[in-house]
Amino acid sequence: MVVQDNKIGRICIYVDLHNLNDACVHDPFPTPFANEILENVGGREVFYFMDGFSSYHQEKIAEKDRHKKTFAQEWGLFSYIVKPSGLKNEPTIVSRMVVTSFKNFMKKFLEVHLDDWTMFNSLKKNI
Repeated sequence: MVVQDNKIGRICIYVDLHNLNDACVHDPFPTPFANEILENVGGREVFYFMDGFSSYHQEKIAEKDRHKKTFAQEWGLFSYIVKPSGLKNEPTIVSRMVVTSFKNFMKKFLEVHLDDWTMFNSLKKNI
């Protein structure tokens, strides 16, 4: 579905991904619960929060798989070249990439929940 947003002068395209998501196999990669993260960061004094904003739009789709994400509009056929948000398993894929990349830092001073990262530490007190 294409929607013209006259307030800001741009065209927004909405693609129904239900059929594609139904055909996908569930990825069981474990996502930590918020209470697990809070237990690890509890009692710390310094926090830095990061949001992997648009992290889904940074993963390229393999050329051989782009036809699976093709959609039709009145102007023709279009294929995504990066992963759109709304795909099944996308949050776990992003989480797996981050956890794999930063596995040496996990639980020491970094926690990851989907595309949100928390870095933490304690202040040393000089007495």
